[in-house]
Amino acid sequence: MTDAKTDADLLAQAFRTLQGGDAAAALTMVRERLDVQPDDVRGLSLQARAHAALGDLAAARASVDRALTLDPDSLPALVERAALVSQAGDQAALRATLVRMIQLAPGVAAFRFDLAMLDLAQGRYDEASAGLEVAARLRPRWIEPMRALGAMRLKQREPKQAIEYFGRCLLLDRDDVSALEGMGDAQHALGHRGDFQVLIDARLRVAALRPDSVDALFSVAIAYRNVERFADAAHWFDRVLALDPDLLPARWARFQHPESLVHNSAIAEAAFLVRWREGLAYFERAAPMEAHKRKYFGPTLTNATNFYLHYLGEPFLDEQRRHAAVVQRMARELLPDLQRPLPKPAPRDRMRVGFVSCHLRRHTITKLMSGFMLGLDRDRFEVCAFHVDDREDSVTAGLRSSVDRFESGERDPGAWARLLHGAGLDALVYLDIGMDPTMQVLASLRIAHLQCALWGHPVTSGFEHIDWFLSVASMETTNGPAHYHERLALLPGIGTCYQPPARAPDRNFVAPARQEPGTVHYLFAQSSYKIRPLHDDLLARIAERVPSARFSMVPSVHAHVRDALAVRLRTAFAARGLDLDRHVRILPYLSEERFLALARDADLNLDSIGWSGGNTTLEITWFDVPTITLPGPLMRSRHSAAMMRAMGLDELVVADTDAYVDLAVALGLDRDRREALRARVRERKHLLYDDQCAIEAFSRFLREPSSLAAR
Repeated sequence: MTDAKTDADLLAQAFRTLQGGDAAAALTMVRERLDVQPDDVRGLSLQARAHAALGDLAAARASVDRALTLDPDSLPALVERAALVSQAGDQAALRATLVRMIQLAPGVAAFRFDLAMLDLAQGRYDEASAGLEVAARLRPRWIEPMRALGAMRLKQREPKQAIEYFGRCLLLDRDDVSALEGMGDAQHALGHRGDFQVLIDARLRVAALRPDSVDALFSVAIAYRNVERFADAAHWFDRVLALDPDLLPARWARFQHPESLVHNSAIAEAAFLVRWREGLAYFERAAPMEAHKRKYFGPTLTNATNFYLHYLGEPFLDEQRRHAAVVQRMARELLPDLQRPLPKPAPRDRMRVGFVSCHLRRHTITKLMSGFMLGLDRDRFEVCAFHVDDREDSVTAGLRSSVDRFESGERDPGAWARLLHGAGLDALVYLDIGMDPTMQVLASLRIAHLQCALWGHPVTSGFEHIDWFLSVASMETTNGPAHYHERLALLPGIGTCYQPPARAPDRNFVAPARQEPGTVHYLFAQSSYKIRPLHDDLLARIAERVPSARFSMVPSVHAHVRDALAVRLRTAFAARGLDLDRHVRILPYLSEERFLALARDADLNLDSIGWSGGNTTLEITWFDVPTITLPGPLMRSRHSAAMMRAMGLDELVVADTDAYVDLAVALGLDRDRREALRARVRERKHLLYDDQCAIEAFSRFLREPSSLAAR
């Protein structure tokens, strides 16, 4: 009896020593026991754990195998086997081991939890949910299963259920960081795009609990950034960089965003450009990056693009090239296995063409560009679509059923790059570059022998591996090729095979401007980043001369952005003695059906200057609304002008801002002239829709790119 007690004490002491971190001393104690009793299964199991802690995995496996040979149902030995096969990545063996452990000890919550997490990692959500629920019932005050259930429901886009689970976590620990973050994310998702304060409040609480945590502070900055509260985001990014100056994702995001989405003056625009150039120069000076910073390349590249730079009205060819070079350098470090030359494509009857975007759902990009995917002759082309996102809708489903191959889902840029690289594409077509971080990583790689960008985001990519930019002849000036790093190809018509709006206007929605009799309804429907300070006085000048003018604007889903725009506009209107609230309606987020009703109710559409309406103008034109437009020197400022000219309505295309105001005033004061223009739009608008000429030209381009080369 005394010897047995002594042996048990020795193993218990060895276990405590191992738990204390001294694996070598623990191993010595266990061996002392095994010298006396070599078939002690508990001792062999503990010896396996000590060997594993010391890094001798072969010895650990040998100890476990011997223990299980002696007793196949030894729980201590099975626990060690589970740890070893998990470390080796053998998921089948891990599953079998965990299942047997649960059979032997059905009341152990940890075993249920481990199997559930394995199911979760393998996408078996029903099994994972059931296992986590059992683990939670077995240990009601254990927070881990509740956290995992909340995270899983959030991933499955079930925010109500996620809130329930995270709430149960917070009842157990009101300061649980993961649950606080999850609760914020779930409440934000439940509240849709406009309800962001709950998310920010949750992140702020975590930061208050962990004031020296770079991750906690960074999460606050990202929350503010994601709702376009850029000044607040900048404050928190600066706090992050004060703690860790080498945190590249924070430094990258800090310079890519302006202080405000609504620049309050041309001076503010210029200041943003200066900061942007300084930020890019930091990354250029850091080449080659120190080894300890390379771990940040993935999180940096997936953090932000230079999207906001593009709305300052310049071609920025040099900046685009330099930015692309920085992205490409980091991508090469991140994905060295994808830098090898492409093999010669295998001969095939049909040319294999891939289309890639993160917007293959109901979105402007798909409305403008999906015709290129769907219109190719399937006898000559094999069409593959890659939706670099996990958000799907009925448009996604329609595309999936219409192409030869469709891939979508949540993958990191490396996984997407490898999937595309292995697809054996003859040509890769980017519907847009510059809007999504993953797309900029892909654009930095050579994935197909022919790579081109469509004009979904009409800015040169700057990437050396994008061979061609497909623009539109009617939207370019003679100086167009000088604005692109890529070779310029020119599509005919208006450069798209656009389909009229598929949804009907909301019959119950009446534009506020129409609720007051005798008004002239001007629609200015562009997003806030297109509404630059130069527009403010133009609208005020129109209102000054057309007292019945009522402007409808839909600039942002975020109230703080709409409020900032109102403050800026109010200054311009007040300078002319005008009451902004009398003339301007800045509307909140509208469903597509309500936006179409707003367009239906408009008398005139005022195009944005510097970055013209594309999809927006086509949607508004469908309701017979004339568009006044002022084209500039860049393609992105000339979309609406090309559309008006295609209908023979050249008088709607003006030469300068004074002419823009004069025409808006003249049409506002002359109802008969407006109605005559509406009739001409109604008669000729068919020329803008379902035009196959761009698809036919694109098909020729894929076979012979030089056929569309700008001369």
